[in-house]
Amino acid sequence: APLVGRASELARLREVLDGTPDGVSGGALLVGESGMGKTRLIDALAAERPGILVAQARIGDRLVPYSTLGRLVRHLRIQAPHAIGSGFDPELAALWPGGPSGTEGTVPAPPRAASLREWLHRAGPAVRAWVLDDLQWADDASAELLLGLLVTAPREHLPWVIATQPPEAGSVAEALLEAAADLPAVQTVLVPPLAKTAVFDWVLARDPGGGPPQGRAT
Repeated sequence: APLVGRASELARLREVLDGTPDGVSGGALLVGESGMGKTRLIDALAAERPGILVAQARIGDRLVPYSTLGRLVRHLRIQAPHAIGSGFDPELAALWPGGPSGTEGTVPAPPRAASLREWLHRAGPAVRAWVLDDLQWADDASAELLLGLLVTAPREHLPWVIATQPPEAGSVAEALLEAAADLPAVQTVLVPPLAKTAVFDWVLARDPGGGPPQGRAT
């Protein structure tokens, strides 16, 4: 089904991926309650812009340190196999227990934001931007490392989008959002409930044979 009622939000995400006139890569914090269509917006953006790396935090990630960021790194290795060099195996082992080939038996080392930034930099042009969906489920270790990535040398970043529900007060995710919102070229894109007319358009798009409900002005 086509994306309905989110043209302005999608346009702002496109602006972030395009960067600023002086070459600063943009970032977006996509914030809205559950069910508002954040993931649908991300899917629409990825469909029209090749080279977007997308990963998603999941319920249960908070129980396993680096599980969220490890998922992003695994997707990165699939999309850009050349990006991660063997010199980072100890850090990779912390993010990806039990694999990939070449990390077996490696003693894990705490991953660094600088290494993650280098991996993403090497991924171009296969990866032109990265997206993390559902930050509210991310483990604290991943959120802290992402915070370090964003606040260190922000002008060297790939464009990025982080989508989340409003975070819990006092959480690492809240600290990440507050710090990221103050960075240059970062936009906070709120995703409110759809207007009634947009809801009708969404229903009609899913059921083209339908018509306006009884009593609705046309």
